[in-house]
Amino acid sequence: MKKRTVIVVLAVLVIVVAVFVRRGLVGTPVDYSSDIQSKDFDLEFRYGSIGSDNGGLPYKIWHVLPVLFPEYLPDKGAGGKNYASLGLIYEKGHTQPIGMSLRKGFVDSVGLNCAVCHTGTWRESESGEVHAVSGMPAHQFDLGGYFGYLFACNNDPRFTEENVTQAIKNLDGLTVIEKLIMPLAFK
Repeated sequence: MKKRTVIVVLAVLVIVVAVFVRRGLVGTPVDYSSDIQSKDFDLEFRYGSIGSDNGGLPYKIWHVLPVLFPEYLPDKGAGGKNYASLGLIYEKGHTQPIGMSLRKGFVDSVGLNCAVCHTGTWRESESGEVHAVSGMPAHQFDLGGYFGYLFACNNDPRFTEENVTQAIKNLDGLTVIEKLIMPLAFK
């Protein structure tokens, strides 16, 4: 009877550890309500996952690239030296731009979704408030420029584990698990 109890306890422990590791490695997309009658439906479209964030770019690496490599970004006046200069649209209260989903795990990751190409902006005057419209063509977004920027950063000799890790520590900080996993991003 004792041997059977030990086997059952070990089996349960293995299952719990496997679920924990899988959830942490694969992650879980940030969930938004998909109730078509609610305002959250627009949030699902703008920030929801279509799966490209599963194995996507580690969020903290993506977040520090404009700090490390501003010279590869176009300067479009008010957009400055960040992803907005490529035409990505930022809304107050969100860490990533419209069209960028976030997956939470041991290492958070980001990926593009449909809204990156299907959300545009308008304003009444050049100095007026910017309004984002879901479903509108993304007339301001430079998709080729975005991928060109990522490739330029990756090919830069300064894109090293040490430089990126230090920039992340300065901007966001690293968790213990991220410190252990970060070297894998550079292999």
